[in-house]
Amino acid sequence: MRSALAQIDAAFGAAPRPPDDELLHEQCMDDNDIVRLYPVQHWRELPDELVESEYAALSFLSPDAFRHFIPAYMGFTLRRLDSGAAAVDSTIWSLAPVFYEDPAIQDFTVSKFASFTESQRAAVIAFLEAVIETGDDYVADQAAKALSWWRAP
Repeated sequence: MRSALAQIDAAFGAAPRPPDDELLHEQCMDDNDIVRLYPVQHWRELPDELVESEYAALSFLSPDAFRHFIPAYMGFTLRRLDSGAAAVDSTIWSLAPVFYEDPAIQDFTVSKFASFTESQRAAVIAFLEAVIETGDDYVADQAAKALSWWRAP
């Protein structure tokens, strides 16, 4: 887990934070689920309590905003796998287009990864592998499904 956290930090540490008016995904109409992220200037400043309460935010973030904030959510998930927090599931699901049958929702989910670098993609894989290794059967199964998408050619 420590190795995955270090890889996440190294890969996403310099990911720029978009301006507030660019945080909402262009296909979303309502920023209610991301408004509490506006004051957060860097993902490292996002407290666990806010990650936990704003678990739905990942669904509404633009690709650049998703890239900026996802490391805070991945870190929370690794540190709190056994907490039962909705943020654990929402983080894994946000990285798993395979969970959605509707092709439009799959495309929407994939759109969030558009600005990821190769090192960021590798950090996501390391994250999912760590969840599989340390999580209970349910989250490990969810992470394995997500990982299958990230490893597909």
